[in-house]
Amino acid sequence: MKKFQLIKSTEPHAERKMFFVLFGYPGIGKTSLSFTMPGPVLHLDFDKGIDRAVQKKRPDYFSIEKFQDFSDFVNSEQFEILISENSYKSVVIDTVGTLLDDYIAPALIAESPKNGNRNGGLTLQGWGALGTAFNNIKSRFQSLGLNICAVCHAKEEGDESQKQVRLAVKGGSTDILYRNADMIGLVYPYGKKRIVDFNPTELHIGKNITGLPAMEIPNETENEYDTFLESVIEKCYAKMNQATESQKTFHAELGKWRDALAKCETTNDFDVWAENLKKKANQTLRNQLAKLFQDTIWERGFAYNKETGKVEERMPQTIEA
Repeated sequence: MKKFQLIKSTEPHAERKMFFVLFGYPGIGKTSLSFTMPGPVLHLDFDKGIDRAVQKKRPDYFSIEKFQDFSDFVNSEQFEILISENSYKSVVIDTVGTLLDDYIAPALIAESPKNGNRNGGLTLQGWGALGTAFNNIKSRFQSLGLNICAVCHAKEEGDESQKQVRLAVKGGSTDILYRNADMIGLVYPYGKKRIVDFNPTELHIGKNITGLPAMEIPNETENEYDTFLESVIEKCYAKMNQATESQKTFHAELGKWRDALAKCETTNDFDVWAENLKKKANQTLRNQLAKLFQDTIWERGFAYNKETGKVEERMPQTIEA
C-alpha cells in the first residue's frame, strides 16, 4: 500500500516553486520583466523576440523550432545536467500562447486525427491532451527546482460597455493557464509608470493566491528592477507563511476553548463558558464551537433554553404505552 505523508495546515509552507503568468500589450516590457525572476534564468524563446527585450544582461536562451524536439530535450538527462551545471532557478516561456496554440496543438493533431476537427482546431479530446501535455512540462520544470514565468499577450473581449483585458490565447488554453498558474498579472502603463496587478478586476482578469496589491515596477535603470519578480515571489512566501502563523494562533485558541468546555460539569459552568465565548471570542471561533457546545451539553444531560439563554437540565422523555 502506498504511504502518504500528512502535512498539517499549521506547518510552515515549503518554498515550492512558483508559476507566474505576465500578460500585456506589445512593447510594455513583459519579456524584460520576466528576466527579473530568481536567477540564473533560462529563457525559452518561442516568439523569436528576445532580441527586442531591454535588459542589462540577457539570460541564456534557446530558440525553439519544433515541439517534439523541445519535449524530448526537456525530458532528457541532458536537460537535467544543463539545469544543474548552470544552477538555473527560473525558466521563462515566451510566449506561452505560442507554445500552446502554435506548437503543442498542431503536434497533437498530427499525432492523432482524433485530437483535431475539420477546421484544424482541437476536439474535446484534443483540449484534454493539450492540458496534459502542458501540465507535464510545468511539472517537469518544477521537479527540477525551477520557478516558471509564462509571458503572454493581451486582448480585449466583450462589448463596448463591458470590455475586459484577457490572455491572448484560444479559449481552452486560457483554462489551462488558470488551472496551473499561481499568479496571473497584467502589466500596464500608468502615466509614466508601469504597474503589475495580479488582482482580478472588472477591467482585467488576474489570479492572486496571496492577495498582493498592485505594484509599481521600478525603472529599468534602478537596481531594484533587476530582482523585481524575485522580490514578488519573496512577498508571496511571506504571505503564505503569515497565513500559517494565523492558523497556528487560531488552532491554539480553539484548543483552549475546547479544553475549558470539557471541564464543565454543572449548568453554571456551561453558562459561564458560553458567556465568555460571546464576550471574548471572534465569530469564526464561535461558529467552530457552536455544534461542539450543543453536543457536549446534550451528552451531559443538559439542553440550551433559547428563551432564557441558559443551560438547563434536560427533562426525561416519557414513553407512551
